[in-house]
Amino acid sequence: MPDKTIVSWNSIVAGYFQSNQPGEAQKLFDRMLESNTVSWNGLISGYVKNGMIIEARKVFDLMPEGKVVSWTSMLRGDVGWPDSRGSD
Repeated sequence: MPDKTIVSWNSIVAGYFQSNQPGEAQKLFDRMLESNTVSWNGLISGYVKNGMIIEARKVFDLMPEGKVVSWTSMLRGDVGWPDSRGSD
């Protein structure tokens, strides 16, 4: 891909999640030279959609900004908060 923009990186990360490859999605995200709120929300949403709530929460906690929108993304995933915090 000759022109690697943040949009193309985000699209590939989303593709990895859609292919049930969250590890590859995370590796690519970690290699991104720049990220924005859309990038972070894509990572959170991908983890939520793959049932990986604890990982989604870890990403949320690392986010530098834009947490209101991201919190909504996590809630939309119909998460069970007691389970995501490690208690039953």
